[in-house]
Amino acid sequence: MFVIPAMEYAQVGESYDLIIGIDGSRVSNFLDFQDRMREVRGGELVYLSVVRDGHRKQITVKVPTDMVNLAW
Repeated sequence: MFVIPAMEYAQVGESYDLIIGIDGSRVSNFLDFQDRMREVRGGELVYLSVVRDGHRKQITVKVPTDMVNLAW
């Protein structure tokens, strides 16, 4: 629920992006991703490390303030 609006805002998801890290911590599956995102609060910046078209990129995403207290 949270990831989709934030990813649309940051243009993540284009051409099959692969998220490999959040704020410098490696994620290798959805459970890792979920654990990292559970700690995020509205208004914070999250740095996603992604692989796009074979190249590693870092994308900054501001967490919408209306996305606070979501149950994962």
